[in-house]
Amino acid sequence: MSKFSAQNASIVGSKMNGGGYFANIQKLRLVADEIMQIGRESIPYDTGNLMDSTGIGIYIDGVLIDFRYENQANVPQTFHGQVVWGKDKLDKALTLGASIYNTGVWIVLFSTVPYAIYQDRLSGFFTDVMKSNMKYLVLSQFKTKL
Repeated sequence: MSKFSAQNASIVGSKMNGGGYFANIQKLRLVADEIMQIGRESIPYDTGNLMDSTGIGIYIDGVLIDFRYENQANVPQTFHGQVVWGKDKLDKALTLGASIYNTGVWIVLFSTVPYAIYQDRLSGFFTDVMKSNMKYLVLSQFKTKL
């Protein structure tokens, strides 16, 4: 875990411990809904697979307790001669996430088709825009100084 992630985890963790469990999970669900709305308004639409492969998982001690995604694709994406469905890639990532995010409470943004890397390199959409919005929304929900 990076120094930045560890600091955020300790801040949000202390706020989570101070509130009701279900109320705090609901706050994370609201963040997930808002991030997905930003995605709907911003992700370029070609085959719909980029949106299908983009989702938010909420994990508690390795258990995926909630997830959000959009199902839009009518045709697969082709990448190096391989047929790629965004939802299939997202399903695999969400399952793998249970072993990676196995301690504590995590809200995780996934975008799993290869085209996501291209879009991110082109515009910084995931590493800059979505990450910044997610950080702001999480810290706002837990009323932590930004």
